[in-house]
Amino acid sequence: MFRIRSLKTLGTVGSQPILLMHGFTSSSDTWIKDSDECFPFRLANEGFDVWLGNNRGNKYSRRHTTLKPSTDPEKYFHYSFVELARFDLPPMIELMRMVTGFQKVGYMGHSQGNT
Repeated sequence: MFRIRSLKTLGTVGSQPILLMHGFTSSSDTWIKDSDECFPFRLANEGFDVWLGNNRGNKYSRRHTTLKPSTDPEKYFHYSFVELARFDLPPMIELMRMVTGFQKVGYMGHSQGNT
């Protein structure tokens, strides 16, 4: 996960957290453009505490403790949307809740990120 906070809100308490999840075969990079006008930066500048999630299998999640995508792709990539929702998303939300102190977290997804 990556976190984006505006310099305007750093040091302030109470910025509403929001999690942005990417679509199929993508990563959190999908939300970021080469401009401070991209959606996550706009949210941060409006006072939100923005978190960008990454599902297993993308370039940011290649450090499995026992499986390697290059040597054992059948086992490494043996999961579905169900596992992403049941096992991967809850720890992301729990981390956000623990770090921010908010019990409710905003959520926005693109494509697979909304399944």
